[in-house]
Amino acid sequence: MTWKKLFSSISTPASRLDDPATTVEHGRRIRSKASVQKFYQQIYEYFRAATQNLPAGTVLELGSGGGFLKEILPEAITSDVLPLPGCDMVISAEALPFKDAALKAILMVDVLHHIKNAERFFAEAQRCLAPGGKICAVEPASTSWARFIWKNFHHEPYRPDSDWTIPEAGPLSGANSALPWILFVRDRQLFEHKFPHLVVTKLQDHTPFLYLLSGGVRNWSLLPGSLVRAVRFAETTVARLGLHIGMFWSIELTKTPG
Repeated sequence: MTWKKLFSSISTPASRLDDPATTVEHGRRIRSKASVQKFYQQIYEYFRAATQNLPAGTVLELGSGGGFLKEILPEAITSDVLPLPGCDMVISAEALPFKDAALKAILMVDVLHHIKNAERFFAEAQRCLAPGGKICAVEPASTSWARFIWKNFHHEPYRPDSDWTIPEAGPLSGANSALPWILFVRDRQLFEHKFPHLVVTKLQDHTPFLYLLSGGVRNWSLLPGSLVRAVRFAETTVARLGLHIGMFWSIELTKTPG
């Protein structure tokens, strides 16, 4: 197997992504691989910390898939666009079934870059979030290292010249890994104009190696569980040195009054 074929298989081929059974299998692999489980656990711990001391309201996770957020944040409502075991609701991010100001947090892991119309989602999020509430998302970054991986070794397209919409496809197979960069870097002023009450308060890259070496939700891994701690130490060192080579961004938007 060539390196390109190996790394292009980090995620399931698009032709099978829209089958709920695929997401169930991904959930099993998340549990069975120590490196992938650690990746999700550290994200969920970040979500738990980020949602402390927020105004009263509901915590909603979009695109919960095969994850295990409830083990760390049991009060969260889990949801997906597909009917899946363990998800509380089947909902679209573009039509949230909540009253105005009912949510204190919206959480997402690799979901934003699949939403067909980002403008509709953020309009709904701005409506549903209480003042002081947050959107917390972990999404593909656009550092030099991340762009190299997304463009050359990942099945999802990376289209930095696109608009805020995803071409028609299945609910999970449609994607643009460049969408977070488009929204919060290239079109930052436009985003702030359209959504003046959603202020970007965090855009931080992280995790340059762990997920890549783990094989993600595929059935292989280059990283045994015994080396996860060493890789995490290397990633922490990279961050302390100010080297922006993370494959993912942690993104926070805070709802302001008005």
